Amino acid sequence: MSRTSQRKNAISKKRESLSTEIKPLTSQEREQLRAALLRSSEMKSMQELETASLRLLLLKKKIQLCLVECDWHKKDDATESMLIANKRKLLLEILEFYGQRKFKSLDLLKHSFRLLWCNLFRALPDHQAMKTAPGDDEMDFREPAWEHLVIVYEIAFHVVTNTEIDKKVMQKHLRGRFLQNLINLFASLDDREPQYVKIILHAIYGRFMALRKDIRQYLCEFCYRYIYDSKCELNDSNSSIVWQGIPEIL
Repeated sequence: MSRTSQRKNAISKKRESLSTEIKPLTSQEREQLRAALLRSSEMKSMQELETASLRLLLLKKKIQLCLVECDWHKKDDATESMLIANKRKLLLEILEFYGQRKFKSLDLLKHSFRLLWCNLFRALPDHQAMKTAPGDDEMDFREPAWEHLVIVYEIAFHVVTNTEIDKKVMQKHLRGRFLQNLINLFASLDDREPQYVKIILHAIYGRFMALRKDIRQYLCEFCYRYIYDSKCELNDSNSSIVWQGIPEIL
């Protein structure tokens, strides 16, 4: 390996070490949060609280409850249906908070990124397993959790465009695994999702010049991996969804 290649690898590893990666919930945490989410209707709304500090504390608690992963294959089950409805209500309240004001709290920023990690970054269906008929121009697949995901994407946009947070602090949360995982969501078979990924990636690319090289690198790696490793035909209806939004950034 040449010295130049070694230097590039060293820089890449250093950037990875500076990134912030969120640990998944433990089984005990999941059970505790599911139980609390079932009772979330008992919580006050943030408008009912008088002081900013109390509202912030309640917001963090509601974000914590939204880390729960709902089982959409059991949405007809009474318990799971209640979890899904309660989580959607909380997500909408969180989105309303972010849409009305910017925040400076670094602790809230950490909670926000954990919300994004736990909800957006997930295993995606396999392209080959979901192939449609050769003459079908539209993708039939629809992400079961989309009514939650679309709200989380709206929250993500408000978080990454928050100008009250120092750019260097924000870059620490965005750099490395977060950007890689975000770009990998271009592979979603639901054609609505790549459009949201593109919007957020454009926002990050436009605001953080220090991350532009990384974004281009991760996009190139994604394209290379998809073309040469996925064994998908580039002209079928499934693969066309993957490329939505990528050429504009590159």
